[in-house]
Amino acid sequence: MGINEGNIQKVLDWTYEKVLVGIPGTASVYEISNSYLSKHPTKDKAIDSLIRWQQSKTGVNGFAAGLGGIAVMPVAIPTNLFFSYVCSNTNDRCHCSYSRI
Repeated sequence: MGINEGNIQKVLDWTYEKVLVGIPGTASVYEISNSYLSKHPTKDKAIDSLIRWQQSKTGVNGFAAGLGGIAVMPVAIPTNLFFSYVCSNTNDRCHCSYSRI
């Protein structure tokens, strides 16, 4: 299965359907919206609450994804400093040796 416009459209259509209908174990977009509407006195308050909740989940997800960067930092920074030192002392040869790594 190669990447072409037809295959990309199929993936987007599948994703859109799952957003609307839901996947097993999750609520559909209609169920979520009705839930928020029933908990808040106005549509605007329901929308604001839904947006705040989604932003919170996105922030937590971004933080969790960033933890991997923190874990490799003790190796990444010394490696970067080492190659910066090597490149500064070897001039043009750095590009050849650095690209082979």
